[in-house]
Amino acid sequence: MREIFWVFSKLGATAFGGPFAVAHIEREVVEKRGWVSSSWFAGALGMMEIVPGPTATEMAIYCGYMRAGLWGGFLAGLCYTYPSFLMMLVLAGIYFGYGVVPSVSAFFNGISPAVVAVLIHAAYRMARGSIGNAGHLFLFCLGFVVCYYLKAPVLLALLMGGVLGMLWEKMPRWGLGILLSGGQALLPIYFLISPLPGPSLAIPWPKLGLLFLHMLKIGSLVFGGGYVIVPFMAQDFVDKLHWLTPEEFLVGFGLGKATPGPLSITAAFVGYKVAGILGALVGTVGMFFPCFAILLALLPTFERWRTHPSAHGFFRGVEAVTVGAVLAVASGLIQEALSDWSSLGVLVGSLCLLPFLETVWIFVMAGVWGVVK
Repeated sequence: MREIFWVFSKLGATAFGGPFAVAHIEREVVEKRGWVSSSWFAGALGMMEIVPGPTATEMAIYCGYMRAGLWGGFLAGLCYTYPSFLMMLVLAGIYFGYGVVPSVSAFFNGISPAVVAVLIHAAYRMARGSIGNAGHLFLFCLGFVVCYYLKAPVLLALLMGGVLGMLWEKMPRWGLGILLSGGQALLPIYFLISPLPGPSLAIPWPKLGLLFLHMLKIGSLVFGGGYVIVPFMAQDFVDKLHWLTPEEFLVGFGLGKATPGPLSITAAFVGYKVAGILGALVGTVGMFFPCFAILLALLPTFERWRTHPSAHGFFRGVEAVTVGAVLAVASGLIQEALSDWSSLGVLVGSLCLLPFLETVWIFVMAGVWGVVK
């Protein structure tokens, strides 16, 4: 257990980015220590597609479980998460405590165009892996339209994508016709549901309870990459609850991307804005609870569900709609991020540099430019 503590604490403090973080874990537990085989690691990585939560965190839990059972899995996941939580706590404290200082404010405002560039670049990279045929392309466009123009609930858009993805997987010979007819059948549901307030908003609970429930919902829907949290958080905390301004959301996402560990740690930033350190803790627990609980409870049954054709089609459909939803968020935030021609230059420059530089260095350069311009 002591070895698990040190290994995953080190990984949590040094592993940036989802795919790179997974590569770090593989090097540590397969190449260096031989806890599991490379073939097992590859198979486990594929199974994580059907579990809500950030993939790197799930792999940490799974490897810890293989090493020392349930408690080993819990400890590995906890140790992988706490370094980024502490870093986000410090950064959120600096931002909300000293954001009124002109130089600090200019730095964080300077990174906003770079954050939008990261979202656009992420949508592009996800599209390359998620859009494999005409059906997926249709679902991508559907996700963008219903999230950007119709302002549909993100959950409804993802469910729509999953259902249509299953239909495409089962009956591809019917082509786009089945997707178009399915979309026409499901879209009216949005117009029936959208005028109704969210159920949690009608409950007179304190903000902490509301924060936990929203994070629990989002944490239950983050499949694979962490970028799916972006449209959910923007819709819940910016558009619905108004706990964050668009500028604060951009900064929070940027800090989540710039710190090691999972992008989902952005939950700590939101929680800190709501209720300080306690809010950061409550938000983080709500976000990661589904990942820990579901993974530790269902490990023996993964392979059977992963290979089921309907499950495969559902998640491929969700992935395609997610790309459209992320691009919709980026499109909605561009107006907030681009205040002048200089910020447009930062956005374009960031897009050009992203394939070659770590995100954190791009954010640093953008922030410094915001101070000195």
